[in-house]
Amino acid sequence: MDEMNLLDDPEMKEIFESFVVETNEILEKLDLDLVEMEKTPKDSDMLNSVFRAFHTIKGTSGFLGLEKLQRLTHVCEDILNKLRKGEAELNSELMDAMLAGYDNIKELVAWIEQN
Repeated sequence: MDEMNLLDDPEMKEIFESFVVETNEILEKLDLDLVEMEKTPKDSDMLNSVFRAFHTIKGTSGFLGLEKLQRLTHVCEDILNKLRKGEAELNSELMDAMLAGYDNIKELVAWIEQN
């Protein structure tokens, strides 16, 4: 596949389309979970659910070579990991960072979908 665009390959195009659909589903649930996490910051099950969502997006985007998306989700995952380990407490600053990360991820996925 030397200089051929990956999306010119029908199989790769299908993989990216599936990625977008699945990631948008994860983002829909993540939107609700982030609101819930803000309300109940000590809920470890919710924290783990949010972590898994970012982790899944990070892993899949890394597999597909979507480096910007992978780096962004990795930052969110790191914040969540510190919260999970008790190395940080959820406050308005960290929540704002998580919500900004979420918004940026949504924008990147929308851009991927359109291109």
